[in-house]
Amino acid sequence: MSWVSRGGRDSQAGRGTRPSLLMGTARSSISLLSESPPSSSSSSSSSSSSSSSPPSSAGGRGGRPLPRAPVPALPGAGSPRGGRGGAGGGLRGRGAARGARANGAAAARRLTVRDAQQWRKVDLLAVAVHQFQAAGEGQVTLQFGDQVRVHARTLDWCSGRVVQSGEQGIFPVAYVHLRPAKRHLHEDDPVMHELYSVLVEWNKLLQSYYRKAMRREFGVMRDRLKTLWLMHTELASPTTPLETQKQLRHEIIEKIEEGRRAMGLDVMARNADGQRATLENTAVIQLYRMHQELSSGDASRHLLSASASSPSAYSAVAVAASSSAASTNASRGAAAAQAAAAYAAVVSQSSSASSAFSASALNLADGASSSGSAASSSSSSSSFSSSPSSSFSAGSSSSSSSASSSAASASSGSATEHGDSSRAHKPSGPSLVRGATTRHLIPVGGSSSGGGAAGAGTGGYTESGLTQVLLDFKILMCPVGEPVEVYFSLWNRQDNRRLTEEFQMLLTSQGMPFDHTKINNMKTLFRDLSAEDVCADTYLLCRLVRRGRLVYEGKGAESGGGGGGLGGGGGSSMMSSSGLSGPGMASMAGQAGSSSGGGDERVGYRRPFGFAVMPLGRRLTAEPADTTLQIYAPTHENYFYDMPELVLKKRDVAEVARAKGLVVALRRLDCSYEEACARLGDELSGVPCTRAPSLPSVILPGTVRDDLYVLVDSAEISQDRKRTAKNVEVEMSVRLQNGEIVPNALYVGQSDAPLSVYRSPVIYHTNSPRWNEQVRLAVPVNAFGHAHLFFSLSHCGSGSKGTRPFAQAFLRLTKQSDDTVVDNGQHVLQAFRPAKNIEDPVYYLKGVESGVKLVSRKNETLRIHTTLVSTRLTHNANLLGLLRWKQHINAIDSVLRSFLFVTRAEVLRYAQEILGALFAILEVKNTAVVSLVYDALVHTVTLLVDTRLEKMDSRPALDLYIAEYFQGELVHRYLLPFLREFFSSQQSTKQLISCLKAQEYIFKFIIASHKQDIAAMAQRGEDVRQAELSFKQGVLGLCSAFNFLMTKPEASMIGPQNVALKFFTSWFDDMLTVFNKQELCAIACKFVDSVQYNVSKKQRNASKLLVLEKIATGPLYLHDGARQLLVPTLITQIQKHLESPNVEENAISISIIASLLNTIQSSMQEAAAGCLWDLLTFLPTLLRVIPSFDPYTRMDATACLLAMLYMMRLDHLPKFVTALRSKKEQITFLSGLFLTLEKLALRCAFPDNWLVLCMFQYEACKKVIMLMAGFLAQFFPLQSTVEDSNLEIWSPFLRLCVAVMNAPSLALEHFSASKQQSIRQSHGDMRMVVSEKFTQVWEGFGTLKSRFLFDLMRPLLQLFLQENEPLREVAITSVFGMLVAEYEQTKGVQVTTTQTILSLDSIATSVNPDVLKAFTKQFEVCLRRKISAHPSLGKAGEEYLEGMLSLLSLLLELRTLPLGPEYEDERTIATIELMEYLKRTDRMETYIKYVEMLVQNHCKSSNFVEAGYTLLLHGQMIPWEDTILDAAADFPRQSARDRKESIYLRAVELFNKGKMWEKAIELAKELLHEYDDFLYDYNKVSDLMEQTSTFYRNIVTDQRYFSEYFLVGYYGKGFNRNLRGKQFVYRGFELERIAEFVQRIRRKYPDAELLKSTEAPPASFHETAGQHLQVFNVKPLSSTEFHPNMPLMVREFYENNNVNSFVYAKPFRKGADDKANEFKNLWIRKITYTTADSFPTIHRRTEILQVTQEELSPIENAVATINSKNSELNRLIEQYKLGSQPSLAPFTMVLTGVLDAVVAGGVDKYKSAFFVPQYLAENPSHQSIVNDLKAALNSQLAILDHAMTIHGNLCSGEIKQLQAHLESKLSTLKASWSI
Repeated sequence: MSWVSRGGRDSQAGRGTRPSLLMGTARSSISLLSESPPSSSSSSSSSSSSSSSPPSSAGGRGGRPLPRAPVPALPGAGSPRGGRGGAGGGLRGRGAARGARANGAAAARRLTVRDAQQWRKVDLLAVAVHQFQAAGEGQVTLQFGDQVRVHARTLDWCSGRVVQSGEQGIFPVAYVHLRPAKRHLHEDDPVMHELYSVLVEWNKLLQSYYRKAMRREFGVMRDRLKTLWLMHTELASPTTPLETQKQLRHEIIEKIEEGRRAMGLDVMARNADGQRATLENTAVIQLYRMHQELSSGDASRHLLSASASSPSAYSAVAVAASSSAASTNASRGAAAAQAAAAYAAVVSQSSSASSAFSASALNLADGASSSGSAASSSSSSSSFSSSPSSSFSAGSSSSSSSASSSAASASSGSATEHGDSSRAHKPSGPSLVRGATTRHLIPVGGSSSGGGAAGAGTGGYTESGLTQVLLDFKILMCPVGEPVEVYFSLWNRQDNRRLTEEFQMLLTSQGMPFDHTKINNMKTLFRDLSAEDVCADTYLLCRLVRRGRLVYEGKGAESGGGGGGLGGGGGSSMMSSSGLSGPGMASMAGQAGSSSGGGDERVGYRRPFGFAVMPLGRRLTAEPADTTLQIYAPTHENYFYDMPELVLKKRDVAEVARAKGLVVALRRLDCSYEEACARLGDELSGVPCTRAPSLPSVILPGTVRDDLYVLVDSAEISQDRKRTAKNVEVEMSVRLQNGEIVPNALYVGQSDAPLSVYRSPVIYHTNSPRWNEQVRLAVPVNAFGHAHLFFSLSHCGSGSKGTRPFAQAFLRLTKQSDDTVVDNGQHVLQAFRPAKNIEDPVYYLKGVESGVKLVSRKNETLRIHTTLVSTRLTHNANLLGLLRWKQHINAIDSVLRSFLFVTRAEVLRYAQEILGALFAILEVKNTAVVSLVYDALVHTVTLLVDTRLEKMDSRPALDLYIAEYFQGELVHRYLLPFLREFFSSQQSTKQLISCLKAQEYIFKFIIASHKQDIAAMAQRGEDVRQAELSFKQGVLGLCSAFNFLMTKPEASMIGPQNVALKFFTSWFDDMLTVFNKQELCAIACKFVDSVQYNVSKKQRNASKLLVLEKIATGPLYLHDGARQLLVPTLITQIQKHLESPNVEENAISISIIASLLNTIQSSMQEAAAGCLWDLLTFLPTLLRVIPSFDPYTRMDATACLLAMLYMMRLDHLPKFVTALRSKKEQITFLSGLFLTLEKLALRCAFPDNWLVLCMFQYEACKKVIMLMAGFLAQFFPLQSTVEDSNLEIWSPFLRLCVAVMNAPSLALEHFSASKQQSIRQSHGDMRMVVSEKFTQVWEGFGTLKSRFLFDLMRPLLQLFLQENEPLREVAITSVFGMLVAEYEQTKGVQVTTTQTILSLDSIATSVNPDVLKAFTKQFEVCLRRKISAHPSLGKAGEEYLEGMLSLLSLLLELRTLPLGPEYEDERTIATIELMEYLKRTDRMETYIKYVEMLVQNHCKSSNFVEAGYTLLLHGQMIPWEDTILDAAADFPRQSARDRKESIYLRAVELFNKGKMWEKAIELAKELLHEYDDFLYDYNKVSDLMEQTSTFYRNIVTDQRYFSEYFLVGYYGKGFNRNLRGKQFVYRGFELERIAEFVQRIRRKYPDAELLKSTEAPPASFHETAGQHLQVFNVKPLSSTEFHPNMPLMVREFYENNNVNSFVYAKPFRKGADDKANEFKNLWIRKITYTTADSFPTIHRRTEILQVTQEELSPIENAVATINSKNSELNRLIEQYKLGSQPSLAPFTMVLTGVLDAVVAGGVDKYKSAFFVPQYLAENPSHQSIVNDLKAALNSQLAILDHAMTIHGNLCSGEIKQLQAHLESKLSTLKASWSI
């Protein structure tokens, strides 16, 4: 993205320095802003070079490359620009840049201060735009954004002082941006100073994002830095006006805070002047509220001043825009201009000479710079000073060169994206990017005169939520060929509703306005739109109506529908608002005028031409932007009425031929009309407003509008005897009863030219024409009742006959029955034939009296719609009766009762007249009608102010009415007594609620009336004192009536009481005109006290609290006398509601306290101390209820608590404590206070990024500590007695001190340098202050320090984790002090050891291993130093230290293990070792904790058997007794029997999950013994026996797969010492085979070499540096003696479980091989491994302790082989006999293998090898073994016979043949079997 120079001329920042060059250097220094971060793979390599010099940037605006890197050089060396290499063609490639940087760095190292003869004195200010590292003597290091005060310089070097650090030295010019120091010096500007700091900080973040390849974060940060750099450049510019600087400061602060919130940095609230809000300049509660609003996104109130609501000079889009975006906009505008010029050239070729125009007529970019110059020049500004008149030439030539010149002019001009604002007025300030966009800087707050006028005109009321839309018509690029009417309006598609009238423009056939003053200024303002009006369903409609012949016959005309009407026409020019002047303009104006007037013969028909629709949506922005609308025409003219929908649906429409569209610029202004005028000034001067065809939601008194809108909709016409349908035109006029036409009473849209006769467009050849055109009637009110609408329908011919009416119709504007205006809605008017030869022009009104019979035209009607928009005319007869009450003076009761049926809409329109009539009636009729008038007033006021009926109420209008229009000096004399009597008597609930809702304004009427009465009496010279006293007594009586109402306990009174509470405080402002503040406060307190507290009446309680809140935040609390009356009521009432279970009451109560605190701190000085003392009464209650609040209310309450502590005087808290009634209350309060503050200190009550409030919290904590340390020592000294209640205070106090020292928010070592500096300057290091006070208090305890072992050991050890050396010393000194104190008292350190173990265990689980390792080292060094310096401890101290080091070593070993599943065994072993240590040192509580932790870890890994065995470690420690055990781990306080039972039941469940039912049965039997023999709980016996029976059934029915065992040997020094040179047996997972197990081990040691041999490796392997693994299977060797009847499933279990011996058998041969019989010399080497533990156990790995070997002879091997096969066959028989196996294949395969082997000679080989006499002769000792072999073979034969029987029963037809084959082999085997 390229960058654009801000300045247009050289701005001298020192001789020889140009701003463009400096800006180029600055941009190259932050070239990261225009790059993207590298990919993650290259981030590491790029990070090393990214900090040395800035990456290159590609070019400037005109293709001239910006300098790639600022290179310092010797003065005078190289080019004149030296270090700015690249400005004049400088460095081109990255290689050249790197070389230049290296040479420059070398030169910089050679440069010293000895070159001072070349220096000259200057007074400049510099900002570092790139990091510079000092490389030589006298140089100074610069960070990006550093501000430097320069006092001397050469051509390429500067000398100065860095403002931030104070360092002095020299640095290259190319690394900084210079500006004069004598003007706009921002060294002391807090905004600029903060901007520099932010640039430095964010630049570092940007670089870190770049190195880490964090693309999204990098992009966001880059954009933010660009924005701030642009703002900085503009603010630092010497040419920036002061008003603009003020605006920019607001924008800078807003952008900084927006970025802070987005990145999660510290939130900084701001005052109105932009300075940071701190505890020194802002009240605490106000500061808290500001942070809340910032976090919720509503930051505008505090980021900008109250007057900064006008649009800023830099919008979010404009600030972030770069030159490339601007040039893109310029090029887009130029492209549009070129297209327009090309179109103009095409059209001009077919136009006549009279319609030719000059090049200046097509001025799309009046005065704008060309796109070419904008792209090529970065240092010269474009001219925006062209006069609007220069766009027009005095005459026009008709040569073809004019078209080409216009095209050239258009192509060279650049149309700005936001429209040509230079036409309206000259720029008031410099543009953001010169040559691209002109932006006018609006002063903050707008025009003061405009604002004042607005306020004066509305009585101080300003409309909010309104939007103004400014439409600027640019050009119509369509060859119409005749004059054209252009109408613009806004339309809501969803509701099919017109949002505004139509804005009308009349253009000549050449496209110029008839009024030459409108040239280049064809604008309108769509005024006062609501938020609902400007939405996604809002569209801009443009309707084009051609004026001329019925069928256009001009040159180039094309048919766009019937008769050449739609889209038809031809012409020679585009129609533009730029304008042209030349001959013929006057004649065109005359033609246009005649076309709208009357006449029999004319050619000025209005013909529909085209339509354009544009959705507003996102296109409607605060900045004007040109938009082109395409023009469409319907396929039939009669569809013209429905064009918006047809265009949007692209149905039955087509683009108008050769029409390129029309261009408009729209701008959105979210403000009132008065504010828009003040904001835009001259730009809105003379711009007509287009209103909505309706009244606003709130109608202010004095508003007068009397419009009747008539929509000429459609007609149904007969064709008569014509061959084709008619061309119907409707004429409409307003006539009086005498037939006279009311002149200038009709308006088609917003037009300056009213009409006497309206003529509709002519729809070509249709008998059902539809026009859908709206006309506004402006008839005088006094003539409305005498006027009517007269319609004439004519057929328009295309010849010279003109028009001739064939039908007429009329509509009276008022009803004859009651004189009200005709109803809104549709009216179907019957057409009648025109009468001939009748002199009476209004004969149709008189009917029979005129003697003329109206002849209706059959089936011919005219449909119109009427809408009344008036503040004086009405449709409602009841309302009209009230307004004309004098005419019905004798029936006034009926009039008033009828008025109650008037609707809200009518009351809104005529509120001023209604109120005036009611008060006039009351003064005339006196008390006779006071009740009826009061009902009418209640009805009126309720409809006006009830917000439930409408989103907006009319309170501002009522306030304005009372202030300026109210008349009724006697009204109060009747209303006040009536009200007192009304509320004192029995009334219905509905009546009371209605009256109370209106009572606010009725009371205002009474007060206003009283004021007028007193003024009139004074004017007459009468004594007013008695009248004032009487009025005051009357008001007091009314208040007493209200108090009586509030005391009523009936349920029906709850609603009225809630309403009364809601509106009570609304009287205060008016009552202050009658009572003083003290009297008013007494009235308010009586009213509040009359409302009894009831916890079940939540709504009433909340309403009462809201009353208290309004009273507390009003002026009464500031008044001394009123406050004395108010405070007791406030405290009493708030105390009740603070402890309420209702959340809403809690929140409001806290809000009241917060408001009082804010008022005390911000608005009181002398009385502040006394007022705060009153509020301290809430402290005990707050401490008690804060924990029960919801999170939001809790934070509010905490802020109030801390504010009290922070604001109180030094004597307040001690005085408050001593004022408590008893010592118990004092202890309860102080301990609660210290505990609450401790929790807050450990975890800040506010978000971490609320830095100021976090520091405020710790300031409050520090203040309490400093105040109470001496106070506690004086009044609560610690005693040596065991039952010392003062310990309840001292323990939380000391913990509070340690918590503050431990607070993460105060750990300055972890903050950035800037944040550390800011905190130290404002608050210092509060930890050091608190540590000094803690040490002072601690040293005074002596041997009593050991009493704090239980409370302080862990916090102090956590404090030792701090990286602050003084704090670590405080911690270790305190720990050692407790150690010494216990030893001196007991001559032992048992308690200290226990608490240290518990604390270290807790700490080890909360920190990472590196921290724990450093902690262990520091702990050992410091504590050993302390112990060696205290010889009295002796052996006890050394044993304590060694024990703690052992514990830490075990904890560290456990914490350093990775968390992956492959390290599960290591974690288990480490945990077991730690448990053994804890058990050995009798730390059973911690031991139980780790037992539970190991159980959970096993369960997570699905090692349920190991989890069960682990759990039994805890269970077996507990006896079956009724001794009560303390709570431990997750176990509550309970008896030993209950705990053991719960543990055993959990273990049974775990063994059940692990399918180790035998162990579960064993535990169940023990439980059954307890249930049956001791507890006699037979229900438990029954349940447990059922569960046990299930276990037994599972053993014999469920298939279990037992784990395999693997031997693993670790050889080589690459392994840990715990593994090196050792062998282990692992219990594998279920169904895990050797391959999977090896992969699991290899994942843990990927670099280890796997040994292929199972032989023990040589000794040399133990000494190698690498890792060697040996893994192979081993078989379990069970020592269990099996009963002959034991089922196979049970035997298999015991063969694989409860084993600690494992065997590995390896065959080998002795002697010579016998190839005929391999069994003769097949020996087996049997290796037996004995392990430390039996499997299964609490872990899955155990070390091998013993290895033995033995050799098996060949016959012994044979016996073992046959027995193994027999066992396998028996297992299969058991399985298939039960039918539990779904597949027979395994059984078949085993049988086939055995029979094939036996038949193939297996038995014969055994016979020949072992059953021959020679063998026994050689081995006589083997006789018994030979017998065993024979028995085994005989047994195998019987087993095979049994197996074949079962197999035959189970096999299907598919393997019957195989069964027969096997049976034949078995028969052969039996026949040959003779052993």
